[in-house]
Amino acid sequence: MVITDVIMPQMDGKVMAERLKATYPDLKILFTSGYTDDTIAQHGVLETGVAFLPKPCTTAALACKVRAMLDNESDSTFLRKQSVTINQSQ
Repeated sequence: MVITDVIMPQMDGKVMAERLKATYPDLKILFTSGYTDDTIAQHGVLETGVAFLPKPCTTAALACKVRAMLDNESDSTFLRKQSVTINQSQ
């Protein structure tokens, strides 16, 4: 698994991910960014099926997203678990 920012100085995260996936097709990639949706959309990361976690995020949110990806869960399942986790911590 690779966790990468969408926008980086030398190469954006999507290009890096495509290069890695060429060698490791089963590699799971989680994109993250603190930029607005419009900026991220220009980099093609908000497409269906792309794993994305906006910054800032809590360590619990990151851990849940990583676990969900490793378990091959959908984003809707992840969001339900996030809601439960947040409600339990209040």
